[in-house]
Amino acid sequence: MWTDETVERMVTFLFRLAPYARISRHSPGKIKIKFRLLAIPVIQKAQAEDLPRPRRGIIKSRVRYFSRSLEVEYDPAIFPCALWEDVIRTKEEPSLRDSLRERLKRALYQALEDKG
Repeated sequence: MWTDETVERMVTFLFRLAPYARISRHSPGKIKIKFRLLAIPVIQKAQAEDLPRPRRGIIKSRVRYFSRSLEVEYDPAIFPCALWEDVIRTKEEPSLRDSLRERLKRALYQALEDKG
């Protein structure tokens, strides 16, 4: 079940991953993020918490531990390209976090809407 707490946990996960990540490839609708070994516990914790998938917006995601990458296919109408890039930029510009937190929450709530 989606709650404000769940959305906050998802945003927190992205911010915790950012210091260990860089964008390897990105085109609208598909991003590949390479991560350092230190990110593995962050990713495993998120998987252990069993964060729910948005109903819309994230088409497919895959973690590849051997190559230390996260591949995500997404709907750029819900999760714009700049949103992903700004998450990664927070490692160099922590001041982005406050405004970005609200943008992420809006995107997640939009993804959570039941359009069926």
